[in-house]
Amino acid sequence: MMRRQRCAIYTRQSSEPSHRETSCKAQFDTCLKFIASMKPIGLELTGTRYDDAGYGGATLDRPALRELIQSVRTGCVDIVVVEYLDRLSRSVFDVLTLMESFRDHGVDLRIVTCPDLTISPSDNFMINPLASYLGVKLSN
Repeated sequence: MMRRQRCAIYTRQSSEPSHRETSCKAQFDTCLKFIASMKPIGLELTGTRYDDAGYGGATLDRPALRELIQSVRTGCVDIVVVEYLDRLSRSVFDVLTLMESFRDHGVDLRIVTCPDLTISPSDNFMINPLASYLGVKLSN
């Protein structure tokens, strides 16, 4: 029997968006298509949107991110879906802290642009340099 997995999409658009493709709506649509493509294996969207429009990635003090973290802690989410890893944070430390919290609560992270990369202990080796690269190479 297929296990239903509740997915929460998190989007963040910086305070100074440079492209329409970075909008929360565009990110949400991309993540929604990803979830729809995984429906045969049990992925489905939760009813709550977690959009932080107008917030930079230098801090974790964002309203929708706080709400998402609370949903993770209370067991309302099985998988967090983001289009890019840097949508969670521009800080390597913060990304790893969030991922550790997700793991502690049995929540997986799916990065649409890196669908095979998860939060398993073996993938941490790849996530550290990836998060570092994203934090250095991309602007808010």
